[in-house]
Amino acid sequence: MTSSIDFPKAPANASEDIVQAYMDAADGDMEALLDLGLFSDDSDGIPMAHKLFFLTKAAEAGNIHAMRGLTHAYLEPGELHDFDKARTWCTIAEEHGDPCANCCGRILDVLGDRDCGLLSDAYEELYQIGSENEFDPVGLGDSFFTGSDNVEEDMGVAFRFYMAAAAEGNAEARRKVGYMYEHGLGVERSLEDAAGYYALACWDDDEAGWLFRSLIYREGDIRIPDWALETE
Repeated sequence: MTSSIDFPKAPANASEDIVQAYMDAADGDMEALLDLGLFSDDSDGIPMAHKLFFLTKAAEAGNIHAMRGLTHAYLEPGELHDFDKARTWCTIAEEHGDPCANCCGRILDVLGDRDCGLLSDAYEELYQIGSENEFDPVGLGDSFFTGSDNVEEDMGVAFRFYMAAAAEGNAEARRKVGYMYEHGLGVERSLEDAAGYYALACWDDDEAGWLFRSLIYREGDIRIPDWALETE
């Protein structure tokens, strides 16, 4: 992934410091590339196309911070939004040893293009949940289920994070998916699916067993889906 425009010149009204930074960046100075691409603000008068150019140059040279910057720049809504480019730079960052990139990438895979802006809006929440930036879909699901200082309640997003963990065999997530199916939270109500996820979870989660028995007691006979009865 390479930058496609000629090396830009400083804006006509740029300060001496900005002009010098452009000159240093042209010489390959990494600090200048990052200053212009990551740390400049609107008052500096640097066009967004220039910022992306400097970030791309730094990222191509192997700088992880620039790769993160490009990931988030392409996640922002607007003309520059490009989910595929964001996901690609996230993958490249992971290949270069960025400890946050695996978590970021898996979050993007759950959110998809439609809701990927949440990654930018809730940066602190999404990166601080879990230990050492490990992907924690149950914790993320909990945040969106209840809402927090950093994210708004969103049952649909909570359901998708729980499902990601349930697919990996997490009993707590399966119980929570069952609960959301039972009550139609973030997903169309389905008592059969609720019973199925409770059944999957109850071997390792006592609360799921209680919810399963309670559901059967209230609703009567409910067919447990075949997929929930298969031996894992």
